[in-house]
Amino acid sequence: MHDNKLPIRPALGKSLSLEVMHFGMACSLSCAMEATATNTEILKSIIFSKQKTLTHRRYAL
Repeated sequence: MHDNKLPIRPALGKSLSLEVMHFGMACSLSCAMEATATNTEILKSIIFSKQKTLTHRRYAL
């Protein structure tokens, strides 16, 4: 079971797509609270490109 209240950490042994999905959902809430165009664009980028995951994490965390 995944608890969205806990901080998101890299999940070893899980598929990248699942990890990106969980991170995306948690970050979408954070980005919505920030309400900035920059965070919104970064969020859109991670959803459509798994390669941007690490870059996005640097901005989000």
